[in-house]
Amino acid sequence: DQAASLAARLRLATKSQEEFTRAQQATYAIAQRTSAEWGSVVGLYAQLAQTTGMGQERILALTETISQAFQVSGASAEETSNGLRQLQQAMAGGVLRAEEFNTIIETSPRIVQALADHFGIAFGDVRKYVNDGKVSSEQFAQALLKGSADIQRDFDKLPLTVSRATQQVRNALLGLVGDADSASGASNDLATGIQDLARTLESPEVKQ
Repeated sequence: DQAASLAARLRLATKSQEEFTRAQQATYAIAQRTSAEWGSVVGLYAQLAQTTGMGQERILALTETISQAFQVSGASAEETSNGLRQLQQAMAGGVLRAEEFNTIIETSPRIVQALADHFGIAFGDVRKYVNDGKVSSEQFAQALLKGSADIQRDFDKLPLTVSRATQQVRNALLGLVGDADSASGASNDLATGIQDLARTLESPEVKQ
């Protein structure tokens, strides 16, 4: 079900089969490189595609930079996944929403620093900027892309942890299941069988 859901979200966020295939492969690779939950990476990609108006390659680059920023900030694999989901909600309206972004401030100071550098303000003033509705999704994207090289350098220094490696295994299993299901259609057959069972149980003959 999760694999099918990821594919469905990517299809809604892409305009062609070629773009879908590229997004599917690239988000998986990003999730593995950054040890983030693949589903969270896909969700962030879809949200960025909806709110920034950028081309696919820039969206993918931004998705990876944001995922790296959580890791650089010391977030665990689980915290990174939760942070990515919070960020999706924060960007939903086109302007960063303070309620969700204030949580991100606590878990990813590296993102906050990128915003501070972009706007030329003190680190401590970023919260007020967000609270006052002064940071649009587009400005957020520009800030992170501008700081991507520095974030990449910091990320490259991080050691591989058991937590990060374990998340990579989870992603690999999900990818394996998704590939197998795409080839066999097994989940669709199973879902249809369950639906048929429900209809049988609803029939008057069974109820009597």
